[in-house]
Amino acid sequence: MSADERCATCEWWQAGAPARAYAETLPGNPEMFLGVCIVNPPMIVGSDPQTATPMFPRTHQNRRCAAWEEREVGDPNDGERAPTGFVVNLADHRGRAA
Repeated sequence: MSADERCATCEWWQAGAPARAYAETLPGNPEMFLGVCIVNPPMIVGSDPQTATPMFPRTHQNRRCAAWEEREVGDPNDGERAPTGFVVNLADHRGRAA
């Protein structure tokens, strides 16, 4: 692992992003040295189905982990990857009998 394999340089880390999976932005001025790791799907936090919230882990930019991947420069999707595996395109199944 190189010295620069940390959250701030990882493909999966988003600086200043909200931990809530459905939130668009953090309220106020987000601290840019904090962000979220989206390498895994969000975890459901809370035991009550009415108030449970999907959350990504919030991390500091200098943390390191085993899932680090080099950030792609000039990626047209801004680092967002196309889904792979276990994805069903509903348009392919319209009109088919079950």
